[in-house]
Amino acid sequence: MKTASIVCIVVLLACCAPALQASIGPDAAGYTATDQITFGFEGIAATGIKILGGMDDSTALVNLGFSFQFYGQAYTSLCISTNGLVAFGSCNADFANVDLTGAAPGGDSRIVAPFWTDLNFSTPGADAVYYQALGEAPNRRFVVQWNSAFPLNGSSGATFQAIFQETSNKITFQYLSVGACGNGSAATVGIRDAGGHLNNRRLQWSYNAPVITNGLALLFSPKAGPAPISYLISATSNPAAGGTVTGAGSLPSGSTATLTAVPNAGYRFSQWSGSRGISTTNPMTFTVTGAAQVVANFAKLVPVIAASITGKTGTANARVWTVQLKNTGTAAAADAVLNKVTLTQTYGAACTPVVVTSMPVTYGALAPGGGSASNPVTINFTGSGCTTARFTAKFEFQANSGTYSGTSSVTNQYQ
Repeated sequence: MKTASIVCIVVLLACCAPALQASIGPDAAGYTATDQITFGFEGIAATGIKILGGMDDSTALVNLGFSFQFYGQAYTSLCISTNGLVAFGSCNADFANVDLTGAAPGGDSRIVAPFWTDLNFSTPGADAVYYQALGEAPNRRFVVQWNSAFPLNGSSGATFQAIFQETSNKITFQYLSVGACGNGSAATVGIRDAGGHLNNRRLQWSYNAPVITNGLALLFSPKAGPAPISYLISATSNPAAGGTVTGAGSLPSGSTATLTAVPNAGYRFSQWSGSRGISTTNPMTFTVTGAAQVVANFAKLVPVIAASITGKTGTANARVWTVQLKNTGTAAAADAVLNKVTLTQTYGAACTPVVVTSMPVTYGALAPGGGSASNPVTINFTGSGCTTARFTAKFEFQANSGTYSGTSSVTNQYQ
């Protein structure tokens, strides 16, 4: 339950707020942060993709469009929370912020917190989150903008953004207007790795301190060093109409590639092939040590119908066979019908069969994976050798408005 103790309001502690340093860090992973950069808000509310409008304590997973390194791990997607928070490798909808130096957020998640507090877009007058990739490779910027995010019981909203930079892997926070949220008096601002409160792989700019002002810009930078070697991980679909693959692209050496095969309607994923070998595990994960070419193979969902004789009644001149159609395929068989029954004698004295039942015989829908239906088919047998004669019965059928057709033969059948 949300309580007034976490309401984002101005706290009358400004006289006691700690003075911020121009720079902090490095943490145990080498990250540093500074406010000695130029404020240059890149408003994207008119051009970006809008998400989380009307939501509270909600998240959305979105693709970056490029590989971004965060605490040594490469990511091609991130999860955005309404509560001024971004998570990598998981989602975090926590509305109660914590002190990153002494506690872990829910799930011990890897987070970027430009302004983590109890915010929502369900209050009248609130807007939404927007995101957009700007620039050209290899220097693209992925901007996430919380636009008019309202604090709990607030009467106006805050607008701020986090910018993720390709290649340099730097993160910029920019604050257009946060006064409605007490200038951070109930917010956490910083970054952390999993276990950061214990291993010092976190960098907290402020916690529940009213020091985040309009027009402020903060830059979080990883440890300087040579750019990581990247390798192209390419993925194709077979057939092309079968589906798509996410997670491919240029990924740093030593990072973990996660490729997910997403089948299109009417198809299923069957297996991976290519330079990483054969595998049926989806998603496929592996450590990047060089270029790789991977193929996601998809199989079309189709019905597979077979006919069988499951019972016989009646006399020789009016024998009734119970004919079953069974679908063991991966797709439903709609409007299944038995079109023709042909009997060929294979043993015994002459015996003439005549199929009396009018064709086609309607069976209807047969569910995938074993759906079946049965109907009687009457056959007259005439001749002196009918009591010992044997036949091969050929059944012809179709389904799905004639786009599927097949035959089954049942041998060694007595009349």
